[in-house]
Formats: sequence, structure tokens, C-alpha cells
Amino acid sequence: MFIKKKRLIAVLFVTVLFLSACNNSVYEEMGVDENNIPPFNETERQEGANKSLIAVKLMTEGSGEEDAKKSIADSFALLKEEYRTVSVELEDADQENWYGVYLQDDTAIQNMKHATTELTTEEKAVMKYYEELENPEFPIIEFSENPILH
Repeated sequence: MFIKKKRLIAVLFVTVLFLSACNNSVYEEMGVDENNIPPFNETERQEGANKSLIAVKLMTEGSGEEDAKKSIADSFALLKEEYRTVSVELEDADQENWYGVYLQDDTAIQNMKHATTELTTEEKAVMKYYEELENPEFPIIEFSENPILH
């Protein structure tokens, strides 16, 4: 009995380690530290694709590329708990704007493909972006100083 319990504990421990290794955080995926996130304000929010997609606009001042990347990663980390696809535009009052797209899986894509209503501009842009990917492997995370969704 004691050996069976030990074996079960060992199997559970290995399973937890495996799942932890497979579940990289958004911060790790984007190569940024999750500490000292610069302040930003959300100025706009639009839901779509059966509430599996959200597009947000953020506002900040004086952030460089690294701070912008941290802010967008933080936004992804917060929003991915509720939404499967996130699009972020970070407007910087002092510098250039930054853009990010996060797709956890194809839930939002499937919802849009089976939509009975006309797709919003943002939904169409996400569909176009996804269809243009050569080899989509989830999660898909992209960060750029140029608009990603057209």
C-alpha cells in the first residue's frame, strides 16, 4: 500500500511538472519580465466572436519598445483568462504606437466562421490575419511597431 501511494505521488508530481513546462506564460513567450509593468490606461474595448475575441486600445506616455512589449504582454495575460483572442493597440503620447495579437487557440476563428451575423471590422481583420499565417501553431503571439491587423 505504501509503495502504491509513493508511485501515485511520483506520477502526479511528474504530471504537474510536465503541465507547468507546457504552459509557458505570455511573459515568457514574449521574452519580457512580468515585474515593473509600466502604467497604461485602457481607452477602448470591443468584444466580438461570441465573446471569445476582444480588441482593446491602451494609452501610455514615453514607453520605449521594451516597456510597450511589457504592457502588451500584461494586457494579454489579464485578458486571456476570459478571451481566446486578444488584439491590442498601445497608443503612446510621446513615441510611436505598438500593436499586439494573441490567439490562444482557434475558438474565435471557429466562432467567426460559423457566425450568423455580419462580422465586425476587427473580426474580419483577425480572420484575414489568421488565414494569411503559413503555419499557425498555438498560442500565436505577435508584437510589432506596425499594425498587424488590416
